[in-house]
Amino acid sequence: MVKVVVDLGYSSFRLSVYDIAKPGGFRSLYTDKAYIRLGEGIYNNVISAETVERSKEVMKGFAQKMTRIRPSEVIAVGTSPFRYAINGEEVAKNLSEILGYNIKIVSGEEEGISSSVGVINTLPIKQGLIVDIGNGSLELVNVKDRKVEEVKHFPLGALKMFKSKENVREEVRNYINYIKGSYDTIYATGGNVRAVGKLDLSLKGDVIRTVHGHAISRKEINDYAKLLSSISLDERLKKLPGMNEVNAVTLPTALTILDELMDVLGAKRVVISAFGFREGLVSNNAVFDKVRDVWIRSIYYFYNVPFPEWFRDYDPLVYYTSLLTMMFKASGYLDPYLACFHYLSNATLPGFSRSEVRKMMAICYYAKEREVPKKLGVSLENIDEYSMAVKGYTEAVGLF
Repeated sequence: MVKVVVDLGYSSFRLSVYDIAKPGGFRSLYTDKAYIRLGEGIYNNVISAETVERSKEVMKGFAQKMTRIRPSEVIAVGTSPFRYAINGEEVAKNLSEILGYNIKIVSGEEEGISSSVGVINTLPIKQGLIVDIGNGSLELVNVKDRKVEEVKHFPLGALKMFKSKENVREEVRNYINYIKGSYDTIYATGGNVRAVGKLDLSLKGDVIRTVHGHAISRKEINDYAKLLSSISLDERLKKLPGMNEVNAVTLPTALTILDELMDVLGAKRVVISAFGFREGLVSNNAVFDKVRDVWIRSIYYFYNVPFPEWFRDYDPLVYYTSLLTMMFKASGYLDPYLACFHYLSNATLPGFSRSEVRKMMAICYYAKEREVPKKLGVSLENIDEYSMAVKGYTEAVGLF
C-alpha cells in the first residue's frame, strides 16, 4: 500500500511517498521538496499574490507526480502559514483544485498531536515532553503512558523569528516561562533539530550514522547556538558539515529557541527523532501498541521474508538481535552477523533506543569476530552468552 503526504509548511512544500507494511510500519520511498517560504510571503496578514503563483506552479508539479505514483491514499495538509493568513483558506482551496486533493488546514493542536505520534511510534517513549520546532511554529506535547495528554503551540518558528534575532530569547521566555514541570530529557523533532543532529554526529564521528535517537546535552546545544550565531552564513556553509542554504539560515534561531526552552524546563539533554509530523499523519495518528514488534515485523515484510512465528526468546536483546540476523540469513546474506551490524550502523531502526541499538550491534559483531569494537562504547557482561544464543537461533533458520 502506498500513501502520499503533501505537507505545505511555513518554509517548504513536500510530497512524501511511503510504503506501508501490513504490520503497521512504513518506509520512505521518495520525497520531493520545494522551498516556497510561504510564511515569508505574508504581508499585512495576507499571503501575497506572487507567493501564491509560485505555490500553484509547485502544486502542478505535485499533481503530475501523483498521476504516476497512483497512491492508495493521499493526505494533504497546510500548517502555520495558512493559519496565520486571513486568506489562508482561500489559498488552500485554490491549491486543492490544482492538486486534485483537498488540502486540510490543521490547527496547532492537530499539528502537535501528529508530530508526537510520529515520535512515539518510532522511539520507546513512555512519558515526557515532545518538542516540534518548525519554521513557523513551536509545539510542546506532554506524553504519559504513550498517550498525548496536552498540546501547547506557539508562534515561535525558526524562520518566522529569524528577523528578530536580538529578541528571540526574550520572546521565547515570555511565551513559555509559565510552563510548570521539570524534564531531565526532552524529545525533539523537526528539520532544524535533525540538522543539528547531523552536525553533531559529523563532528563526533559516531559509528551510528543516523540521527534517530541521538542525544545532545544542554551545554552542547548552548555551544552550537553561540557558534552558529557568531559566524556568517557563508562560513556556516563552508565550515560546518551537513549545512545547506536553508538550515544554515534558520538553524541559529532554532537552536536559540531550543536552548532557551531547555533552560526554562531544566532539561539536561535532548533526544532527536528522525520522524514526526508526516509520519504521524501516515499512521493516521494511531499509536502502535507493541512498537518494537511492529517495526521488526515490518522490516521482514519489506524484505519479503516470512516472519518466524515459531521463535520466541524472552530476553529482548537476544530476541530482537536474533530476528535481525535470522532475516539476513533467510535473505541470502553470506554473513548475517556483519550484515546486521552494518544495517544497524547505517539504517534507522525505529522503536529502539540508541543504547539498545548499540548493544544489538555489539552482539552481532561479537557473534562473528569474538570481540566488541571499542568505538561502540558499550560493555555487556553476558556478551558471550548472548552471541551464542543468537548464533544458535540463526543457524536454525531453514529447519522449521
